[in-house]
Amino acid sequence: MCKHTRLHRRKGSRNYYFRAKVPVDLQDVYEKKEVYFSLRTSDPKEALERVRLESVKLDQEFAAKRRLKEAQSVEKLSQVEIERIATLWMHEALKEDEETRILGLSDHEYDL
Repeated sequence: MCKHTRLHRRKGSRNYYFRAKVPVDLQDVYEKKEVYFSLRTSDPKEALERVRLESVKLDQEFAAKRRLKEAQSVEKLSQVEIERIATLWMHEALKEDEETRILGLSDHEYDL
C-alpha cells in the first residue's frame, strides 16, 4: 500500500488517523501546532482515499485562512499610505472639476 505523510495509526487502535502540522504562520489562527482526527476506518485503501481528500480540504482551508489574514493586514494602513491615497483622490477630483469647467456641463447634467 502507498504511504501518505498525513496517514497515521495509533498504537493499540485499528483505525487510521489524519495528522498534519499547522504551518507556522497560521498557528496563531488555529491556536495549535497540528490537526489530528480519526478517519473512522480500519481499511488501508479506504484510509488512503480519505486522507487524500482530507489533505486537499485542509490545504484549501490553509489557503483561505492566509487570504483572510492578508486581507485583514491590508486594512491597517500607515499614515504615509493614507496621505498618498488622499492625494491621489484629490488629484483626480481636481482634474475632473477642471475638465468640467473647461468643457462645461452636458445638457443632462445641467438639467439636474
